[in-house]
Amino acid sequence: METLEGLGLAANILQFCQAVGAFISQAHEIYRSGPAALGKLNDLRDISMDLRKMLAEMQRQDTQLKDKYPNTPQLALHNECLAILQDLTHSLDQLGFPEHPSKRDAIVIAFKSLWKRSKIEELEQRLANFRQQLVLGLLVTLRDFAIQSLSCQEAILQKLASTPKAVSGSGQENASTHPLLVDQSIPGTAFLQHLAAVGQLSDASSLAKSLSIRSLKASAITTILHEEGDGPTAPNIKLSPARETELQDQFLSSILGQEGMNHRESQIHEAHKQTFQWIFTETNEPKQAWDSFVEWLESESQLYWITGKAGSGKSTLMKFVSHHPELLHHLKVWSRDQPVTLASFYFWASGTAMQASPEGLFRSLLHQLLDQNRHMIPKLSPRAWESACLFGDSELAVDMAELRIMLGNAIQEISHSSKVCLLIDGLDEFNGDPDDLLDTIQEFMTHPIKVCVASRPWLVFEDAFCRKPQLLLQDLNRRDIEEYTKSSFNSNRGFKRLQVREPHFAQQLTENIIDKAQGAFLWVCVVVTSLLAGMKNDDRIRDLQRRLDDLPPDLEDLYNAIIKSWDPFYFQHAAQYFELLEANSSCDARIFYLADLENTTEYAIQMDQRPLSEEEYDLQVETVKRRLNSRCLGLLEVRTTTSKMSTEHMPDTVEYLHRTVKDYVTKPDVQARFRAATGSFDPYFRLCASYLAAAKSPVTFHLSSGPVPIIRRYSYDALRCASRVAKENSRVGMVRLLDELARILHEAKIPYIEVDVGARRLACNDLPDPAGTSFLSLATRMNVIEYVKARAHRSRETLSPLLIDLARTYVTDVNSFNSLLELGADYNFEFIRQPSNVAWDSEANFNGATSANTCTVWTEIFATAMMSAASNSLAYSSRRWLSILRLFLGKGAPLDRAFRESILKRCANIIPDCDVDAFSLILSRLRGGTKEEECDQVMQLLDFLKEPSTDSEYDTDASDDC
Repeated sequence: METLEGLGLAANILQFCQAVGAFISQAHEIYRSGPAALGKLNDLRDISMDLRKMLAEMQRQDTQLKDKYPNTPQLALHNECLAILQDLTHSLDQLGFPEHPSKRDAIVIAFKSLWKRSKIEELEQRLANFRQQLVLGLLVTLRDFAIQSLSCQEAILQKLASTPKAVSGSGQENASTHPLLVDQSIPGTAFLQHLAAVGQLSDASSLAKSLSIRSLKASAITTILHEEGDGPTAPNIKLSPARETELQDQFLSSILGQEGMNHRESQIHEAHKQTFQWIFTETNEPKQAWDSFVEWLESESQLYWITGKAGSGKSTLMKFVSHHPELLHHLKVWSRDQPVTLASFYFWASGTAMQASPEGLFRSLLHQLLDQNRHMIPKLSPRAWESACLFGDSELAVDMAELRIMLGNAIQEISHSSKVCLLIDGLDEFNGDPDDLLDTIQEFMTHPIKVCVASRPWLVFEDAFCRKPQLLLQDLNRRDIEEYTKSSFNSNRGFKRLQVREPHFAQQLTENIIDKAQGAFLWVCVVVTSLLAGMKNDDRIRDLQRRLDDLPPDLEDLYNAIIKSWDPFYFQHAAQYFELLEANSSCDARIFYLADLENTTEYAIQMDQRPLSEEEYDLQVETVKRRLNSRCLGLLEVRTTTSKMSTEHMPDTVEYLHRTVKDYVTKPDVQARFRAATGSFDPYFRLCASYLAAAKSPVTFHLSSGPVPIIRRYSYDALRCASRVAKENSRVGMVRLLDELARILHEAKIPYIEVDVGARRLACNDLPDPAGTSFLSLATRMNVIEYVKARAHRSRETLSPLLIDLARTYVTDVNSFNSLLELGADYNFEFIRQPSNVAWDSEANFNGATSANTCTVWTEIFATAMMSAASNSLAYSSRRWLSILRLFLGKGAPLDRAFRESILKRCANIIPDCDVDAFSLILSRLRGGTKEEECDQVMQLLDFLKEPSTDSEYDTDASDDC
């Protein structure tokens, strides 16, 4: 089979790269070791013998390859390898390797004469090019494999699986013929495992990491994702139906990103029976107070605006509309013969940052659109799809700009065969500039789709939508409020007794509530609950009337009245609940239960590890429900979450009754009342302990995936909360909690890099651990500096790489950098970077060695700041980065020529579309000076990368030399 023959050639190149890599590594060691270099000669002699064997084997294959692959890239690559081997073996033969110690000094001198540093570095670069050619050749072979029939693919994979294992480094086949354990569902991995065996890949070479299966796979994926031109025709890849569905599920999950992104809809209360039915009725009234929603659905008009005051029921109406069968019925009049694709999003200011962001909007809509049109995935993202098919890589690393383009392309493509309707609720809960959101909606409408939006009647939305079909909800929901009030009263025994005693007052009470509500549905819900409590006690007429009169019509005044009515005995406890929710929005009800224990810290540390039973879970949630009801009188509640994105049960969560409750309790005067009541209560410390306890007793009875994902998630949350713990609690208590967390992660064999998605770029490999990268490094990334202070070895080898971890956190704090520097971290600490075409990750070698790819911590941090500026990400802050860089400059970090050259090379490699000439010109101005001058110079670089300017703006100092 040609596929297997192509792999045979790749195996030859792999063996060549390994052998030459060993030579390069040894050459660097000889230069670095000084007088100790004499001890390296034996290793060099062994390498020389291996090179001669390889040369003989490649010369033996030369004639055969010329006949089979005349004038091909494969033959050219083979010939280049052959020439390098001949040069290497000839130069090593000249040394002679005498045994007598007195002659070995001369050999070292002769070696350095034959192989100067520049020549070694040149060979190292050529080896990197060979490695890239190996990756490209592998991709060609894989692509050829992927378009063949399923039966042919299976035959090839079976042949790979039957390949005998080779003895690493022996050059001979193992006498036993155990087959390889290849993952036949991921052809790229199977091919790489075959290469590793046939190519006899060992760990002897210092470049083994860059030749490992993991690293070759990463390079292949990177090559696919960044190919120029049209690239492969991904839809031609042949997959079994089951595998295709599995990859589609993984791809869609990757797009959605954050777990629970679409949970907002499930948090919205269902519309009460018989309410909101009017929106789907047609009316013949000539002066209707609102634009017919049905007419809009059936027409070509694109946008409809549902607006209303806070608490009028806009989100409930949007949820009601999105799930009502009449929606599709009327949309089909508009779509005629075409199918309809629906997608919805609910902005949520009380949820996570993602749920109130444009990125959350893009991810959620894109996920829903593609889930209904899965055949579009290969066409929409061919390179990512190919990467998933060949290597099982389902992680779609795209920024917000790319998501926006993908969503626009998806809408455009789907619109060719389907009619698209989007429903977007809570525009006023968007965490950003409303004008940007309006521009996004306008961009959607450049395609032939419908968009229904809902928001409060802010002026910015009034101006944008005043000429569009619309309705004002508080003018239309009187009948709904009446229906809800009567239904709630009529099902209550206390009200029925009141009707018998005072029928006229019972009727008048309902009317008074409706009139006083003024369209605020939420107000009615709170008031009816209060009145029902009085009816339960058979309150007198005047008592019930006083209850109603004492409840203000304004929502904020209503909340203030409710808080004033709290039982003084429970006030502190209720205030603690609000502080817990403020510290951890949309918190699992079980976490609330654990945080409410008398001694949460000791409980979390001492408790046994075991799954929680369903009965225990239900009891804990019911306890939280009853306590919230008695302490907070309905302002906080437990909600059961369901998700149309997941078939698995989601945990019950504690939520504010409504966004207006959160708006009220976060006001400074209310916060001051809560803090005065809670005193030294530290919600983050309680939550840190609670998440540890939850990780040790995971709720798994409703999961198909087992406890590991739960442990990972709760471990991340424990670290997140630990970073916010007050110092008086962090020095002892928090450190003990995280020591226990490290222990359970280790015992569960969960790699630390899997706890935090961003931790795949962890720098420190000190304190080796069989479960993965250092827990200390993870704690640094999560900005738990107090733990690092308590547990880090006071050595530059341990502390210095942690500076890079800190640079790659989402919230970079200058005080944390200063803490590490004061502990002994060295910004001049050197490490070996992988070749430039290898994605940098936790495989970087922090061993203090020097090579062509040597980098200092200071250079890496500076480059990270430049890359962050160039990315234009929401998390970027030029002020924060300037303060960080200024800290390093104040401690003596250099801005000399060598530093500038290193930064220029790094940024040219890592910043897409970097204008190298303009960047070099500004970089040349980094000449030091006063602190103010240095800051101005650095700020110019940050501004240039964040807002790229034309070259003419930087021509004034063009004569400056570097």
